[in-house]
Amino acid sequence: MLVWAGIANGVSSAPTGWMPEQTFADYSPLAAKWEYARRIFSPTTLDRLQRFERASGVVAVEHTVDLAKERFDLFVPGKQPEGGYGLLVFNSPMPIAMPLHPDWKRELSRRGIIWVSSYRSGNQQNYIERRLPLALHGYEHVVQHYPVNPERVYVGGFSGGSRVAERLAVAFSDVFRGVMLVGGADPIGEEAGPIPSPRELMRLFQTRTKVVFATGGEDLPNRAKDERSRENFERLCVAHVDIAWVPRIGHWVPDRRGLDKALDLLERPVPPVGAEHAACMQQLDAEVDAAFADVQRMADSGREAEAGSALGALEDRFGGLLPDAVVPLGRTLSAHMQQHNPSP
Repeated sequence: MLVWAGIANGVSSAPTGWMPEQTFADYSPLAAKWEYARRIFSPTTLDRLQRFERASGVVAVEHTVDLAKERFDLFVPGKQPEGGYGLLVFNSPMPIAMPLHPDWKRELSRRGIIWVSSYRSGNQQNYIERRLPLALHGYEHVVQHYPVNPERVYVGGFSGGSRVAERLAVAFSDVFRGVMLVGGADPIGEEAGPIPSPRELMRLFQTRTKVVFATGGEDLPNRAKDERSRENFERLCVAHVDIAWVPRIGHWVPDRRGLDKALDLLERPVPPVGAEHAACMQQLDAEVDAAFADVQRMADSGREAEAGSALGALEDRFGGLLPDAVVPLGRTLSAHMQQHNPSP
């Protein structure tokens, strides 16, 4: 099934070719306040935000960017594939949109893949308020104006933009079928990496999302980070991970041959997961449940302060994979903290 709105017979009359510094008007519902928050924040953080809004009457804005003030670069191949366009939402580490090399244009044209990249979403920008939402709004514009095959929707990025792409792939795995990570990745649930998304979204990331590391072969620091992230993904039962380091490239994007290889890996069909993956998932679920039970026992034995610290660390590690009981436990521990450490 194609994704589109207002496109008769799956054929778009929207313009094609290279369109720099475009203004878009289509806000993504995925970036709207609570839908967005439930995907990127831990369960107890989301609960605190919702309770604060209800109690204070201070209503957060629905969207954190004003699209009238934003700009995007857009490239649409002239020939529409029979099954609908592919889409690559690419995240830049720079203040400008990621430059699109002519070799990339040729490869995207050959495959029928649309490219979109936003301005003012580089490393100096807040990823929660700007970088992730702008990528989602770029996606929304494309699917509203062009027939897009949902099985060919990918997200990618370079350097700090690659880390943004990773967060998008984890939190919006129902949208992005694959992620191309170039010169930047962090272990999920560790250090500066994303926390696991809500269970149903994390399950998609674990079983359906294709992850391709396409870092330059001579970018040794980020190759090492790729390896650490790959090992982390394996522990979290992420099934479809490939390394496609690009020879003779340092800390930069792939050349045409490297892009061709990365896109080949993203575009190939996803094989079904088997018994080995099911065993991994069972072991992971048991680890999550056991870790949560330890925190619950701390709280039940009167060690509330210790339990509160442990719960925070556990949410950073497992996020949306934790059982629903994490929210009432978080409320109980928060109330205990307020009772014993009242505000002045």
